[in-house]
Amino acid sequence: MAETPSQQPDDLKPIPSWLAFSFVFFPLAFIGLIVHELAHGLTAEVLGGEFLALWVFPGIELWPDFGAPYDGIFTYFGLVRYLSGMDWTDTERGWATLMGAGSTFIVSIIALIALLLSKPRNRWLRYTLISLALWYFDMLTYTIFPQLGLQHWIVLGGGTPEPVIGAEKLGVDRMLFTVGIAVTCTAMSLALWAYLRRMTHSSTHL
Repeated sequence: MAETPSQQPDDLKPIPSWLAFSFVFFPLAFIGLIVHELAHGLTAEVLGGEFLALWVFPGIELWPDFGAPYDGIFTYFGLVRYLSGMDWTDTERGWATLMGAGSTFIVSIIALIALLLSKPRNRWLRYTLISLALWYFDMLTYTIFPQLGLQHWIVLGGGTPEPVIGAEKLGVDRMLFTVGIAVTCTAMSLALWAYLRRMTHSSTHL
């Protein structure tokens, strides 16, 4: 018997869309946290520093001593420790500081472009690309909230605008960087909203 479109596995929706999206979003959000911290450490290594350790909330060490508890009160979602190189200038310090949120921001831009260009019909691929596209919030919140007296994630995370500090060390004006990030993230939000709006008005299930 021929299979009609409504009988396709992707369209049967055995679980609600919001729940299915959660299965993808939260694991990828955790991976994004690790990517952010790894980028700090690996950038430091590439520039001649030393990547010492990486922890995640609530203070569990992931590297190099997996599972070891953090010595002290842990108020971050993720934390990395590295040593700067002996001959580091502001340029090296700037890149090592910026590339935490910078790494997730780059992934976010690539994922959003892939989502808009490919318009995937498979909902699991859509959920993956949407979740990765939302990683830009890492850069946005770390740029804006600490400048308002909050922490990276309002009550958790770093209390200084890490990406802004990194950009300043690279010679970028604080206000110019902040406005640039705000405008770019607003444009990305609008593009993502327009995509989701088209999805909800088409025959393709979100």
